[in-house]
Amino acid sequence: MSSNHFEVHNKDFWDPFQLSNSLFRQARSSMNTGRWAYGVALLMVLGAGVGYYHVIEEDKQVKQRKRAKAAERHTLRQLQQINDDRQAIEKDIEEISSLQSDLDQRRREFLLAKSNELLLRLLERLDAIRPQHAIVGDRSDDRSMSDYEALLIEGLKEKKKRLIKRIQQDFGRVDALSQCTE
Repeated sequence: MSSNHFEVHNKDFWDPFQLSNSLFRQARSSMNTGRWAYGVALLMVLGAGVGYYHVIEEDKQVKQRKRAKAAERHTLRQLQQINDDRQAIEKDIEEISSLQSDLDQRRREFLLAKSNELLLRLLERLDAIRPQHAIVGDRSDDRSMSDYEALLIEGLKEKKKRLIKRIQQDFGRVDALSQCTE
């Protein structure tokens, strides 16, 4: 045994070239590990950002659909109220056609004039209802309108057209009855 306790068993370890090469490899390997860690962290942040963006966009679309549906319900209530008023006027028109005596002539003329005026007011109320503005509001450009909103708008337009057609038929009946009284 040797008396020197600090005897080196591996002579290559003390070689300065080998030592620097070994340190270089360790530094390089830790640098690659660091790059991987930063790369993975960057990808995770990027993935979380994209996921967050999609969640936020989906939430906006859901809120937009809810607003559109609420606006549709409100507009449908307005159309239903107009239709109810039209039906009341239609009953008055039917009552007018049943009046036959001379005493009822003045009442008949009054009811015809009243029905005509009320039908005109209904058309004015219908004219004030704008389905596209009711559903999408101020952002009425077609690019920002979703398919769902376009479908709601088309449904409201069809109901409005049917109601206008019925009111025009009632106008025709009032005109026919007023022709009979003259």
